[in-house]
Amino acid sequence: MTVGRIRRSRRPTGHRSGLGAAGAAPSLLAILALLVLLALPAPALPVAPGGTRIAAAQEKSVTFPEARIEAVVEPDGSLLVTESRTYRFQGSYSWWEQWIPHGDYEVAVLGVGEPGLDYEAAGTGLPGTYAVTVTPGYTQVRWHFQATNEDRTFVLRYRAAGAVAVHDDVAELYWQFIGDGWEAGTGRARVELTLPDGAGDVLAWGHGPLHGEVFLEEGRVIWDVLDLPPETMLEGRVVFDPAAVPGGRRTGRAALPAILAEERALAAQADRLRWIIRLDLAVALVALIVGPVALVRFVRRHGRDPKPDWTGAYYRELPGDYGPAELTRLLSRDPWSRLGPGLAATLLDLARRGHVRLEPVTTTTWLGRTKEDLAVARGEPRDGDVLQPHERLLVDFLLGTVAAGAPELRLSTLSRWFSKHQEASRNFLRQWNQLLDRRSEELGFWTLTPEEEQRSRRDRTRLALGSAAALVLVWLVNQWTTWTELVLVPLAAAGLLAALLVQRRSQYGSNQKARWDAFRRFLLHFSRLDLAEVPAVTLWEHYLVFATVLGVAEQVLKQMKELLPKLQERAAVDPTRYAVHTAARTFSAQRLEAMNRVASGGAGGLADGSAAGDGQALESVFAETGQPCAL
Repeated sequence: MTVGRIRRSRRPTGHRSGLGAAGAAPSLLAILALLVLLALPAPALPVAPGGTRIAAAQEKSVTFPEARIEAVVEPDGSLLVTESRTYRFQGSYSWWEQWIPHGDYEVAVLGVGEPGLDYEAAGTGLPGTYAVTVTPGYTQVRWHFQATNEDRTFVLRYRAAGAVAVHDDVAELYWQFIGDGWEAGTGRARVELTLPDGAGDVLAWGHGPLHGEVFLEEGRVIWDVLDLPPETMLEGRVVFDPAAVPGGRRTGRAALPAILAEERALAAQADRLRWIIRLDLAVALVALIVGPVALVRFVRRHGRDPKPDWTGAYYRELPGDYGPAELTRLLSRDPWSRLGPGLAATLLDLARRGHVRLEPVTTTTWLGRTKEDLAVARGEPRDGDVLQPHERLLVDFLLGTVAAGAPELRLSTLSRWFSKHQEASRNFLRQWNQLLDRRSEELGFWTLTPEEEQRSRRDRTRLALGSAAALVLVWLVNQWTTWTELVLVPLAAAGLLAALLVQRRSQYGSNQKARWDAFRRFLLHFSRLDLAEVPAVTLWEHYLVFATVLGVAEQVLKQMKELLPKLQERAAVDPTRYAVHTAARTFSAQRLEAMNRVASGGAGGLADGSAAGDGQALESVFAETGQPCAL
């Protein structure tokens, strides 16, 4: 009788236990555990039959293209085993060790060598020799050779006396031909068992990877496995006529009914595992299709801004009646994404409105080098100009807390002050962000309608619960599944992140965002436009404040320098007015250039959610407070 599939056995063998479902990749938890174990020193412990211990550096490796085992059951109940295994060495090796555990049988090593070459039984450690050490639990065989980056085939022969149990009704051989201690897989493992004459009706089973095959030929049983996974055993069980082994080990009991019941249970378990593997693949394929579609649909619905009511290439005036700090919240709800540019632009805006004075100053170091700095002092605000709470917080913090009663504050001292007063700096930034959040809610950049809010809350709850349920499912079944785990874990993680982070602007916020996009394009390209379309010079001081937040202040200043001669040609119409404008513009340019070098941001984009630049002292010192800050 032929059993055409190899089944998973749970028979205790006294060796290391195998992995989960045979033939399946290890779970993510097993992979993490393996990585931890690999990082630890390897203990010198026994391994299962066919296991190994390697005298090699970690960068070396050994793989096994093929293992062929010829076993013969002798009439006295002994098992004669000839194991030929091909080793593919990467690196240099000088010895190998294999351990054969003991049981209800006695092991005698008959020889070690290579095809056509027998090694000498000697304890010298020279190439071409081997030594056998017998302990209470196992027989250790170590052989010596020289191999570097090559394939070698070694042959191990041993006899296990008393390996066949002779029951009252059948004779039984239950043998683990390849143990679960091999750390590398085997490309092909083939076991050929020859039975003695008179074996009669034969029943054979295989235990190990589910994709293995068992064949019965005349007087022989063959187990054949392609791609035997690492740390996976291959064992066979055969029952036949007890008259064929008159000298076998007697048990004095009938065993066939129990053997058949056990194998039926193992067969049912193997069938369940195969069904689970097929279901695992089907669920993974469905999840791979449905999951991304659901995520894309959620992001499109709740992460895409409404269509703005205005489209155009350029917007030549300020899109909103609010300050630069509020603009940072329109561009991103992340309070740290444009923290530095927002603070620098707010300081510029406060100077433009007269609440503070910014004066570029030059100091000389003790080495005689000059250093540019910016002095901040209280100014005289315009009549009726009211500060927002976050603006008042910034003025009080810089000219009250940091200046500590001094008439002015040098921005170069901020970094040193922040490093000494980190808790006060964090409190300021926390209050700054809280006030800006409230201001953003007042302006309604991200405030949805009640219907939109209800739909968003419902969809986010569904997505979060579905993702959490997927993670719980993976946790419950990860010992049986592989593909579902590999697909569901990243999808569930992405779903939880989307439910928490994906947001959309309100209709008003979308309209404002579109106008600021166009305004930024205008700032980048205004020098190429018709001069009749360029605003008056007096507006550019205000524009440059927002250009700092938009990350284009440096480009705007460069274009203004190129444009001033062309504007001077128009001044003949009103020389007095142009003189005033030019003087104001020159003063603002000098002040803002100093501000840019010392305090403000550089490149960035309206759609990027961050800004970056070179030499920004103000952003740097605020970043040094220990808070997350992307500039």
